[in-house]
Amino acid sequence: MKRVFRSPYFAKVIALVLWLTILVVPSYAQTVANAPWFSRRVGVGVEWKHYQFENLYGNRQSISLVIADLNAPGVQVKIPYLPATRQRISAMIPAQFPNAVAGVNGSFFDTSAGGGGSTTFLRINNQIITNNDNSGEALLGALTIEADEDVRVQARPSGGWVGVTNRRDILVQGPLLLRNDLRQPADSSFCTARHPRTFVGITIDNKLILATVDGRTPQSAGMTCTEMQTLMIDLGCDDATNMDGGGSSTMWVAGEAYSGVVNYPSDNGRYDHIGERSVSNGIAIIANPPPPVSIDARIFNTVQSRVMTELTTQAVTVRYTNIGQTTWTPQTVSLNVTRPTTRQSVFQDPTWVSTMRPAVLKESSVPPGGTGTFNFVVRAPDVQNTTSFGETFGLVHSTLGSFGPADNEPRLEFVVSPPDMPATGQVIIESREGGKNYSWYKETVGAWADVNTNASAPGLTPGIGQRYASSYRSVAGAKHATFTPNLANAGLYDVDIVYGDAGNFARAPITYEVHHAGGTARVLLDQTQNKNGWIALGRYSLKAGETGFVEINNDSIDVSGNFYSTAARFTPVPAAAVNEWSLY
Repeated sequence: MKRVFRSPYFAKVIALVLWLTILVVPSYAQTVANAPWFSRRVGVGVEWKHYQFENLYGNRQSISLVIADLNAPGVQVKIPYLPATRQRISAMIPAQFPNAVAGVNGSFFDTSAGGGGSTTFLRINNQIITNNDNSGEALLGALTIEADEDVRVQARPSGGWVGVTNRRDILVQGPLLLRNDLRQPADSSFCTARHPRTFVGITIDNKLILATVDGRTPQSAGMTCTEMQTLMIDLGCDDATNMDGGGSSTMWVAGEAYSGVVNYPSDNGRYDHIGERSVSNGIAIIANPPPPVSIDARIFNTVQSRVMTELTTQAVTVRYTNIGQTTWTPQTVSLNVTRPTTRQSVFQDPTWVSTMRPAVLKESSVPPGGTGTFNFVVRAPDVQNTTSFGETFGLVHSTLGSFGPADNEPRLEFVVSPPDMPATGQVIIESREGGKNYSWYKETVGAWADVNTNASAPGLTPGIGQRYASSYRSVAGAKHATFTPNLANAGLYDVDIVYGDAGNFARAPITYEVHHAGGTARVLLDQTQNKNGWIALGRYSLKAGETGFVEINNDSIDVSGNFYSTAARFTPVPAAAVNEWSLY
């Protein structure tokens, strides 16, 4: 492929400036440069990298990169797209380009029910697919490809994208982040908030960098546009542009677990690989297969329960596929804790091989192509309140050291609670971890996520935030969550709920169902009104134990927006007042 340099002299000057910058940048730049990135060659000239930073630009960040050498033989960049529908990028790329080895999501798209297709300018094979060619912030940058496969990140010319006739493919998005190694204006509200992000850049030595930054979870904050600019500069990019982000941010690598999704998409509100959103276009990298390596592994699956009670145990199973050329044995391959490999886990059990090694390989040997199993027991620590833990493990070879997937894969998450004691008196159940009786709150259907806006009704934990989900049922699917108290005594209870102020995103009607001794009562509430105050759902007869509950869902709504499952309250009615009310 053609190298893209403005001139040899310009390239040397920029390289010198970058070299000098490395000597004086703050410590976070050195963190990017010196982090122990997990790295795997996924094609000739194509590398996948990942690292979860504990403190990058002041926050936890989970970053995935695909770095494609555009000068390597066989490397091509393609734009998969659907003109009027949507599909997950993990299905779209291999369906349209079977030889692709990696890729990311692309530009903004139509999110209406039954809709799809790009909402920014898109040209494929010299044919305009979408002709939205204004000068708004979201249309100022583009990935462009010439007939000779020359790939660039370009700024919108004054005459618009329609006039760029020398580029066969144009995928427009924005804001533009870097141009000629200079930061571009990026100060809108879209840019100043931290979100999951996807962005692309070109280095001065003609490498294309596809990047995703995860967000909206405690494990990764997401980035502002300014932080994205800093990251792309730290990675050596000369030109860079933002792509569609938020729940759309997805990185795919051929052959990897979870249908190839290697980042942590946010649409299910968890730090896992399951929350992928359907989109309308993307960026795909085609390359020749990489040469085999001596020892390598790919995660196959994990079996665990996320919820535990303190000091109890559970059996965990982790399986890997041997994708190297060397046979594994129990004497050579084990599973260790990571971050770092020398620490003691709070989940250590006496059955572990050692304080840092839960298990060795179960099978007597695992040849190339086979599957290896690691079985071990974890013991939950003693906790005062419901607490979330993340534990990481990785493969270790007796002579070659750590190998295989990124060292936070598999990441096992545990929510550990004190023993459930039946409640007497008033019970408040909050939806956020660390809230009152959090273990009695469950998200039973669909993708939910944290939002840091708070509810301030009496009795709530201050500053804890809320949980929310999409009210757009036909696009995002059904969302259900329950508040189920463990009651010591049967009787009549006043049932109330509360939700906080979340700006203009709240919607109506939101369905609350109270499941009680006499059946189910259904109440529709307008979450745009009556915020931060307890709202009565009625007075109901509830049995002892975990029998009655309140469910919140989006069954009665299908509009773009959110709804909030903040808290529920169950207050016993004094015996003297029982005869004054009829039971529901």
